[in-house]
Amino acid sequence: MTRTTHAVAATLTELSAMDAGTLIRHLGVSPAGLTTLERNARLARHGRNRVAGADGPRWTARLLHCLRSPFVGLLLGLDLVLALTSNLAGSITVGVMVLVSVLLRFAQEYRSDLAAKRLRALVATTATVARRGSRSPRRFADPLGTVTTELPVELLVPGDIVHLKAGDLVPADCRLLTATNLVVEQATLSGESLPVRKTVTTDRIAGNVLDSPVFCFLGSTVVGGSATAVVVGTGPSTYLGSIAERLARPDHDADAGMRSTAWTLIRFTLVLAPIVLAVSGLTHGNWSEAALFAVSVAVGLTPEMLPVIVAANLAKGAVELSKQQVIVKRLRAVHEFGQLDVLCVDKTGTLTDDRIVLAGHTDDLTLELAYVNSALQTGLRNPFDRAVIDAVDPDHRLLLEANWRLVDELPFDHERRRMSVIVRDTEGRHLLVTKGAAEHDAAHNGTRVLGLWCKEIEEREIYQLADEDGAELVGHLFFQDPPKESAPQAIKQLRELGVEIVVVTGDNEHVARKVCRDIGIPDATVHARATPARKAEIVRELRKNHTVGFLGDGVNDAAALREADLAISVAARCRSPGTPPTSSCCARTSPCSRRACWPGGGPSPTR
Repeated sequence: MTRTTHAVAATLTELSAMDAGTLIRHLGVSPAGLTTLERNARLARHGRNRVAGADGPRWTARLLHCLRSPFVGLLLGLDLVLALTSNLAGSITVGVMVLVSVLLRFAQEYRSDLAAKRLRALVATTATVARRGSRSPRRFADPLGTVTTELPVELLVPGDIVHLKAGDLVPADCRLLTATNLVVEQATLSGESLPVRKTVTTDRIAGNVLDSPVFCFLGSTVVGGSATAVVVGTGPSTYLGSIAERLARPDHDADAGMRSTAWTLIRFTLVLAPIVLAVSGLTHGNWSEAALFAVSVAVGLTPEMLPVIVAANLAKGAVELSKQQVIVKRLRAVHEFGQLDVLCVDKTGTLTDDRIVLAGHTDDLTLELAYVNSALQTGLRNPFDRAVIDAVDPDHRLLLEANWRLVDELPFDHERRRMSVIVRDTEGRHLLVTKGAAEHDAAHNGTRVLGLWCKEIEEREIYQLADEDGAELVGHLFFQDPPKESAPQAIKQLRELGVEIVVVTGDNEHVARKVCRDIGIPDATVHARATPARKAEIVRELRKNHTVGFLGDGVNDAAALREADLAISVAARCRSPGTPPTSSCCARTSPCSRRACWPGGGPSPTR
């Protein structure tokens, strides 16, 4: 974990122990929101709500990066010497080779940068923010204010009061003030395949800051419920921003082999050329000819065509990859593909489809009643509900919905971990159908299990939670996040090529090992419940003895992608505003400037 990430975690830990009133006073804001003047002042102090690398490098920075090579420096030095010795033909020849080499690399990488920029332009997000007029009191009868406005997420500042609802992208790091059945998906940050519950609490954070129920983080998505929260961090001061700052730092030496060869030649030339000059000058007494001879020896020692040949071949490889919807952001990634001998793989959304499907059920009655529960409820459907509905034949859906009518429902809450519907059939009989968490041996094998209970119930005006008592267990529903169809074949081909697979995931070990068995790597090394910092540490350790690639699709993979020799990103859903995109496939060697994923598929930025 970087120093900045530590600082962000420490700040959030301190804020987690404050109640809503203390927090508001600590931030120096009003529960009714900020005025325009207050927001402008804070915007000038904190800057825009953008993470490092969101815009990508300028073309001038990209050109300088392509020029920053020992071979280019050596050839330019020799070109200067040739020019000073009036060897015009030699000077032009070396200069043209340097120009061709640099332009080939720059053209390919600049095209990739433009593709990434076009992807970033696809999304523009706003946040619902409480607004207070310049003459309004700092306190209202309604402590949370009632006047709201839509504001671009870039203009958010610490102290803004934001309103969150299902479907919203969390626009910054926020501390909850109120929450009603709030459920947030933060798989891109934590690697957990299921959404997590967020509540208002004053318990101090213990362990990973992402596990805190009182904070919503930039890069996550609200999938259920609603909340009001105060912004406590924007841009680089967010948890996501602290990761992005690490990614924006200078690249590690991914061209170690070529750099080592270049510096060896430079040292040899610097030693040999003066010796040749001294010996030739003292022997023949013609120091002008001796100087030309020494320059000729130096030029002869330098493989002038090597940069051109390497750049041309790598560019050709990048073009071939682009035909397969892969954008290579750094040409050396083509070379790293060939050297790869260890591939670290994230699980959620990379090996799997990042969607829940119904893998099995006790019997048809269980499935039918589960469909009635999932389809007739009026609340926001969770991934399990959608999986149940998708598992039922469309014609049978119409029959079930024709036979049952919703009377009432008992919404889901995270205390009892169940939700119930009361339905009436065509004969007027009332039935209570409950779906919720259940103990089952299959849960220890990486399968998510829900139970289905049912009982006949008398008609009444108001139904209560106590009505669930006495319901009989009908059966169980078994859910999985299925592996991608292409995963088993890809894994088989990689292992045939001698590439070792290491699974590094933020999800639990049972689920990870179940996926590994399903795709044909039961003996894979699995690192479960890994934080972003831990993923990067694992990659660093492996790089000491191997050429390591990392395949991932979430923000929680970004630090590891940055550390790897070869970083590969795959298709994913849009998750976070204000951050650089990825899409279909992304192959690159650091630095990594990601990570948000955008809708619509298509080619992706690669490195």
